[in-house]
Amino acid sequence: MPTAILLALLLSRAPAADPPVVPSLPLDTLPAAARERVAAAYLRATAEPASAEASGSVAMLLHSYDQFDLAESWYRRATRLDVAAYDWAYLLGVVQAERGRQEDAARSLRDAVEKRPRDVPARLRLADLLLARGDLDASAALYDELLKEHPGLPQAHHGAGRIEAARGRAAAAAERFRRATDLFAAYGAAYYALGLAYRDLARTDDARAALQLYEAHRMEAPPLDDPVLTRVRQLKTGPLARLAEGVRLGKDGDLEGARREHEAALEADPSLAQAHANLISIYGR
Repeated sequence: MPTAILLALLLSRAPAADPPVVPSLPLDTLPAAARERVAAAYLRATAEPASAEASGSVAMLLHSYDQFDLAESWYRRATRLDVAAYDWAYLLGVVQAERGRQEDAARSLRDAVEKRPRDVPARLRLADLLLARGDLDASAALYDELLKEHPGLPQAHHGAGRIEAARGRAAAAAERFRRATDLFAAYGAAYYALGLAYRDLARTDDARAALQLYEAHRMEAPPLDDPVLTRVRQLKTGPLARLAEGVRLGKDGDLEGARREHEAALEADPSLAQAHANLISIYGR
């Protein structure tokens, strides 16, 4: 029998590798609102130890309730069970970044970008992370790539401006930040960066005006279409979850959505003082 055929037969009869160990899950430490749903997902994951989707479902629930350390171990398990899946690699990078684990997050996000090279959220997050780590050249290459494909993406203009500022090019930075605010008029972070760039250019009046706009919009940012992360956010339920979603939508500039979520939170729990206070602010805009 030819060697190649014999080897193929031996490999076909070899037992499949055991799935990675199921992580422990201290259910009693979870928020009460999450405990029952996570427990059900956990039971499914233990019953289907070879299912990446089952482990990923546990991770997404934990992630939605900000249990980032626990979610990370379950996302990592899902990535090992399905090495070709984009979602688990991307979400693993997201929670690692939330935990301040920049090197691990960069590795996971690069993996996600390799799986889906044209994905905007993954490339944008990776560019932001590389900038935070001081890898200006790699970050700039990603922002430039995004801007060639999506010239109307305000987050990429803001990021490219931060690169210019880090390189000491205040005039070029100001131009990028102005473009970001032209594209999204309530971009608080871009106004702040623009004010600092004007200050470096000794344009005192312009700096003051930009910083005043920052104060008016400091909690607002342009929305980003990120369907994978949206699936995670939608898993959280209850009045506090609606309140949190309302706050997020307000930061993204979606005032109608923010109003709707705050009102839903108050309908479920009229005692939520923060929701009342936030609604007053929303109606005042």
